[in-house]
Amino acid sequence: MPQQSPVTVQLAEGTLSRLSEFARRQQRGDSEIIEEAIINYLDYMNRFEKEVQKGLDAANAGHLTSHEKLKESLRGMGLDLD
Repeated sequence: MPQQSPVTVQLAEGTLSRLSEFARRQQRGDSEIIEEAIINYLDYMNRFEKEVQKGLDAANAGHLTSHEKLKESLRGMGLDLD
């Protein structure tokens, strides 16, 4: 197990109650739930940043679709945009 360092976090009472209740139902400690949540959040945000960068790189390379072409494509999928 990697070395752990203590961290202090201030939570709203309602959030703390929800955390404690969830941890109790899972038969796990609050710290374990918090660490897992932070890891999942960081993983998600890293993926999000990479996808945003891919979109920016594509846009900068000129790979864009006009608003009208996008609407036409969505209508072709059966979506009503009006």
